[in-house]
Amino acid sequence: MLSKNLKLAWRHLLKNRSFGLINLFGLAFGLAAAMAVLLYVQDEFAFESFHERAENIYRLNLEATFDGQTLRLGAVPNASADLLKRKLPEVKAVVRVFPHAFGQPASVQVGEHSFVENRLYWVDSTFFDVFSLQMVQGAQAQALNRVNTAIISESSARRYFGEENPVGQTIEIDNSRNLEITGVFKDLPSRTHYPFEVLAHFPSIRFGKPENFSWGNASFMTFALLHEGADPAMVEDKIAQAMKSEIPEDRQWFALQLKALREVHLYSSGISFSGEEVYGDIRQVRVLIGLAILLLLTACINYMNLATAKSQRRAKEVAVSKTLGAPYWRLAGQFYTETALLALFGILLSILLLWGALPFFNQLSGKELTTAFLGQSWFWLGAMGVWLGVTLVAGAYPAAYLSSFKPVTVLQQNFRSDTGAGRIRQGLVVLQFCISTVLIIGTVVFYEQLDFIADKELGYEPEQVVAIRITGAENRQQVDALQTEVGQLSAVMTTALTQSFPGNSESGRSIQRSEGGEGQSANLATCRAYPEIFEVLDIELLAGQPMKRRSETDTTTQVVLNRSAVEYLGYSPEEAIGRPVKADLGEAVIAGVVEDFHFGSLHQEIGHYAYHNGTSEYWQYLLVRLRAGELMQTMKQLENTFDRVVPGAAFDYTFLDDYLAGLYASDRRVARVVLVFASLAIFVACLGLFALVAFTAEQRTKEIGIRKVLGASVQNLVALLSKDFMKLVAVSIIIAIPLAWWAANQWLNGFAYRMELTWWIFTLPALAAILIALLTVSMQSIRAALTNPVDALRDD
Repeated sequence: MLSKNLKLAWRHLLKNRSFGLINLFGLAFGLAAAMAVLLYVQDEFAFESFHERAENIYRLNLEATFDGQTLRLGAVPNASADLLKRKLPEVKAVVRVFPHAFGQPASVQVGEHSFVENRLYWVDSTFFDVFSLQMVQGAQAQALNRVNTAIISESSARRYFGEENPVGQTIEIDNSRNLEITGVFKDLPSRTHYPFEVLAHFPSIRFGKPENFSWGNASFMTFALLHEGADPAMVEDKIAQAMKSEIPEDRQWFALQLKALREVHLYSSGISFSGEEVYGDIRQVRVLIGLAILLLLTACINYMNLATAKSQRRAKEVAVSKTLGAPYWRLAGQFYTETALLALFGILLSILLLWGALPFFNQLSGKELTTAFLGQSWFWLGAMGVWLGVTLVAGAYPAAYLSSFKPVTVLQQNFRSDTGAGRIRQGLVVLQFCISTVLIIGTVVFYEQLDFIADKELGYEPEQVVAIRITGAENRQQVDALQTEVGQLSAVMTTALTQSFPGNSESGRSIQRSEGGEGQSANLATCRAYPEIFEVLDIELLAGQPMKRRSETDTTTQVVLNRSAVEYLGYSPEEAIGRPVKADLGEAVIAGVVEDFHFGSLHQEIGHYAYHNGTSEYWQYLLVRLRAGELMQTMKQLENTFDRVVPGAAFDYTFLDDYLAGLYASDRRVARVVLVFASLAIFVACLGLFALVAFTAEQRTKEIGIRKVLGASVQNLVALLSKDFMKLVAVSIIIAIPLAWWAANQWLNGFAYRMELTWWIFTLPALAAILIALLTVSMQSIRAALTNPVDALRDD
């Protein structure tokens, strides 16, 4: 029976080549998109799966509330690990992972060569008790059990030492610490949230020594390996109880939570990190899945429309089969077989399309996918699942509808199969163009919001400002000399030493109300800087003056707050000058007040910010404002000056505007993906519309011939054939606009600062959809109107 159905299905496809090809390409594009999403989703959910004990590894997250605002961190105080080891028997092992210099790159000196290392982490010797790394040189047991030792990845070993054996050799970090290489580990897969390149012994630095463990500085990623069967929720409760009994009440400003390692990559939205970690977003994954389903649905609608549209031709075939005794289920099986065969060809063609488009998809999604998926069983199982799903969805209505014809009715001369099915086809066309219009509007909204971000006044000027990393300097004299010599270059307007810059990682503190707000505090981002920072960044000073450069005899820290912080304290900018402030900066007074500026991304509202001249943080960057001109020549001058003044350190720099653009890379990827999927959806919808117009013209061949004989013009006939379809497109747009408005608002709610949804954002895409549909319908209508009426009136 199956072979018979396959033969009939193949004959039917050959007999209707044009409609078959339209269906085939529509399904192929939809299936290719679905399989691309399948690859993307599999890659996203596979993060950290290479660790042998990944299912039992949890990262400690921190949550604190300041003045009604919640702060979430992916790092905790360094004392947390010791508490877990001593108080919780459910915890098998704990390891702290501290990104070098709070996430800043390291300057690595190997002999006479200098390198910039972005992935240097300081870890406990228990690292291998929790994580799985494959050692290729050196013994795992002795890899990190001594002070000032480190292990490096294979790629780092080649970069630092070439073909030499790195074990036993030494690298110098930031011109201040020598590390002996005790092992080399295999490069980590790309599917990791923590791309380690250099792992160094944590107790070798100040923060890793027991006497410096505290509950104040939450900058240390901490991972716990739980025993098999341990309940994470119960462990969290025990952590809370242990903290109450061991931590002084005035330091109990936060709660610790467990986040499964396998969930860290996709479920970390809204969590600030210690270090520049690459992480995903489950919302993006859902958007991609939704877009792929919509595109597949559009392709399936094409098949259902064309299958039921041609029902009159197949009615007699069904009637004869039923008269000869064919049961309903056998006929339904035949139509399902036709759908399955077409979907199978669609799958094969979609794999070829995906193969060719994989580099483009990688660029679109930021992935590094390869054709290795063709050798993976999960891909073929997934492809089979998609094939079965498409077969069931696309074949359900045609099989049920065509198999239900009654032989007596069909064989009557006046039989018309269009009753009921026509309305369903109309509804499917409306659904197709509704989906396409929503996607077009969504694309416009995404790009308009990104333009809004690019044009938004930030409160400072990042253009022509370069941040030169200075952590490789040997001493303060080199830093001062570098600032002096750089400032003397003709292309340089002004310079400032700073701990950080807007958008980069700053320090987190709390600011307390001293009057009328006893016990109340709010989160405060702080940055140590020279007073010239305001001139470099062009930040408006509202009152007072910049903090001065601190001298050795100063005992008071001067602070410059932004407007939001001053308003939180209950002062006007002028009233705040000279007042003391409690901000974990020792004895501090307000020297000045600046206008609010966006020190983070536009996803968050402007918070409380302070520049200060305290000594609690290190200088990390020399900010330089450049004059407009020959940028390449200026950067070469800066590099030469740096190499001369700070020999042995690598010249590493960042342009502030480029760094800020990177904050929205994820949003740009979403916009590009929606644009491509919207284009595919409208293309597939137009394929179906083109075929439906062709079929309608074929059905009305005699009517067209009679009208031409009676004097109807081509324009009249085109209008006749087009108007019903254009009505459907108009209805789809009426439905799509409120849906698109709701979806756009949902996405824009993720931004604290967002564009306004104006009328043209919906009108122009709607007009574009109408124009595209009109061109599609007109092309086929004109062809039908130009046929010879003699041929049209000839008897069958």
